Amino acid sequence: MPTVPPSRDQLVTHALRHLAGASLVVLAAVLTHHTQYVLISAALLAPSLVDLVALRDHDRRRKLRVTSRPQLVLLLSALLLGGSAVALIVSGDPYVPTLAALSAAAGLGIASLPMSIAFVPAA
Repeated sequence: MPTVPPSRDQLVTHALRHLAGASLVVLAAVLTHHTQYVLISAALLAPSLVDLVALRDHDRRRKLRVTSRPQLVLLLSALLLGGSAVALIVSGDPYVPTLAALSAAAGLGIASLPMSIAFVPAA
């Protein structure tokens, strides 16, 4: 279990990584007009908001912990979207859904990188 509260630099890095991932998923939403990409990007914004609120609130920052593990749900989602993009390329489908899947996979991959910040409930 991680025991170190995050520094300000770690909070900013984590927030920017999730914002970058969300922007790539928004690009996928713009390309395909599918609402699932909008919902995924909205879910990626939540950790960024938590990090930004914790930047100025010392009590909230003490409730967060740094972990070096990747975020498995995001990583698996990125791998599945990447696999579906490869399947779209092989089947000869139009390039727009393929680019959208690759963009969303890249966004989820960026957000799933190690050094994540987790909430620790009060004991």
